[in-house]
Amino acid sequence: MDWNDCLDEKVTKTSPNKKVSRSLLTMCRARLEVVGGMPRKYPALIAEVYYEIIKELITALLSIQGFKSYSHKCLISFLKEYHYEVIKDSELALLEKLRVIRNDIGY
Repeated sequence: MDWNDCLDEKVTKTSPNKKVSRSLLTMCRARLEVVGGMPRKYPALIAEVYYEIIKELITALLSIQGFKSYSHKCLISFLKEYHYEVIKDSELALLEKLRVIRNDIGY
């Protein structure tokens, strides 16, 4: 999904909120602790936790810049639009794969 389409449909403009971002970073640290102790015999659950961490980190970036997304696809579009100089196409493709895997696990 293109970022402009996201702005039309799945993303709202809000006030920048560093408090929300800090809270999300705290949750990411907690998830990292949890995943570190998970038995490796559950790779789907491990992938799901890592995806949630990445999703929350991107959401924290959105919050700092004054956006709220209601779409996981738009989170990836945000990275592509605003942080393309530091993220590679292969990394964006990996995020998309993780998103699909996480969605398949949930349903």
